[in-house]
Amino acid sequence: MLLRYENAAGTFVRNAGAPHQSGNNSGVIHAGIYYTPGSLKAKLCVEGMDLAYKFFAEHNFPHKKTGKLIVAVEPEEIPRLDNLFERAQKNGCKDIKMIDGTQIKEHEPCCKGLKALWSPHTGIVDWGEVAKAFAADFQRRGGTVGFLSIFCF
Repeated sequence: MLLRYENAAGTFVRNAGAPHQSGNNSGVIHAGIYYTPGSLKAKLCVEGMDLAYKFFAEHNFPHKKTGKLIVAVEPEEIPRLDNLFERAQKNGCKDIKMIDGTQIKEHEPCCKGLKALWSPHTGIVDWGEVAKAFAADFQRRGGTVGFLSIFCF
C-alpha cells in the first residue's frame, strides 16, 4: 500500500495476520476458472495470481506451480468441462488447454479420463506465511502493523 499511497499515515487491518489461514486451507493459488465471467471475483483471481507469483519471485518465497487437471471420466461430464473451458477463456485464465486422454497421462500417469482441462499456473503456497511476508514487507517500507487496533489518521 505504501507503494501506491506514499503519504499514507496508516492502514487498518481487520484481523490478526490471517490466523484463519491454517491447515484448514488447501493453499491453492487459483487460476480463476470457476468464477462467473466478468465478475469481480474472476477479475481479482486472475490479477491476484499474477501478482502473487510476482511477489514470490521477487522475495524468493517458497511455492509450487503444480498445475491442475479437471478431468471428465464419463461422456456426460464433457459438456460441463467444455463450459468450464469457455468460462476460463472469458476470465482471461492464462494458458488453459483442453487435452485428451493421452495428454492427461503425460501430466498424471495414474489418471484416466476422456478429456481434461489443464491449468498450468494453478499452484500451492502457505497463505498464512504469505500474510506474514506481506506484513514484514509493509513494515520494511515504513508501515506500522497493529492487529485489532484502532488507527487515527
